[in-house]
Amino acid sequence: MSLRVLIAGGGLGGLALAHGLRRAGIEVTVLERDPAPDSRPQGYRIHIDAVGHAALAECLPEDLYELYVATSTRTPEAQQAMFFDHHFTQTGAGDARVAGFAPEVAPTAVDRMTLRQILLTRLGGAVLFGRAVDEVETGGDGVVARLSDGRSLRGDVLVAADGVQSAVRRALLPHAVVHDTGVRAITGKTPLADLGAGLPPQLDNSFTGVHGPGFRTLAMAVYRSRRPQDRAAAELAPDAELVRVGDYLMWLQLARVEDFPVGDARLRELGGAELRGLALDMLGGWHPGLLDLVRPAETSSIFPLSIRAVLPLDAWKPSRVTLLGDAAHAMAPIGGRGANTALRDAADLSAALGAVARGEMALPAAIADYEQAMRQRGSEAVVASLRNAGPSIGARSPYAEPASAAD
Repeated sequence: MSLRVLIAGGGLGGLALAHGLRRAGIEVTVLERDPAPDSRPQGYRIHIDAVGHAALAECLPEDLYELYVATSTRTPEAQQAMFFDHHFTQTGAGDARVAGFAPEVAPTAVDRMTLRQILLTRLGGAVLFGRAVDEVETGGDGVVARLSDGRSLRGDVLVAADGVQSAVRRALLPHAVVHDTGVRAITGKTPLADLGAGLPPQLDNSFTGVHGPGFRTLAMAVYRSRRPQDRAAAELAPDAELVRVGDYLMWLQLARVEDFPVGDARLRELGGAELRGLALDMLGGWHPGLLDLVRPAETSSIFPLSIRAVLPLDAWKPSRVTLLGDAAHAMAPIGGRGANTALRDAADLSAALGAVARGEMALPAAIADYEQAMRQRGSEAVVASLRNAGPSIGARSPYAEPASAAD
């Protein structure tokens, strides 16, 4: 059976799905609202676990998969998650090793921009930038996506991979609840080369969480590529256009919305230098060495975040419109499961639609099976993230009462 699949959203999950569908011989068009791949910052270091690792292997051509591995973090296994108070005194540690990997090949993290560049490779004209899906119409023989520029596209299936504020999800499931956790964040990256005193050894080869008064938190992790990105591409996949990314410390400063000195509207207006200054002000009184990690951050890398989640969804009647990633199960950034869950969605949906294209399954049954597994996986991850986000970062959670803040 010939299929044409429309994907709303060109993030990691949507692009991985596009590759998986192409491997199955399915025509695909990706509709991305941003005008260009680099038009806005979207994050930096991403934890990849065994779930995401396997999903990328299933979706990507072999050489692009090898390029992903070559540009993942240099250290094969993160040994511990380290926890400190704001005086930089260690308060705890946990095993953060990535299960299911052979140590000599195990990537633990990737740079988001690099992975997205890998995922864009060979998709060419199948990715249309500056095209947001505003409305959806379904019929017995297909689905129509009406775009922000007034044009329309018809396909056999439309996949919502357009994030937590998904317009496609709103059309399909208007009752879905986007939960505001009440936590805001400022994130950025500091080049390791710009740390005059060097990287504190406590931060090397680990995820680090520093917890201060009132649930204020500074989360940090290092990205060191196994190989320079451009050189790896030249050897493994010469048609991949990768920009070299220097080694860096990614940091995320989180606090409850009532503890931010500016409101949401003002927070979104601030430039990188102002956001860095705000982060440093909010870390006032913390160990000077911690401020020294934030102070040299590249101002162009700094942007604000509102931490939201899509609460678990009850089953709905399968149709030609389905969901993937944050559009279905956005979660708090606790546990590093968001990107991995989206990648697993992409691999599973590719397999399901591949079975339809080969005549092995009917489309409604394939979509129903995919959605059942996706909902269960996503709901478990969302609940776990919100349950942990209450005690750790003071998030409002319907699943747990937050613990008392540090003094």
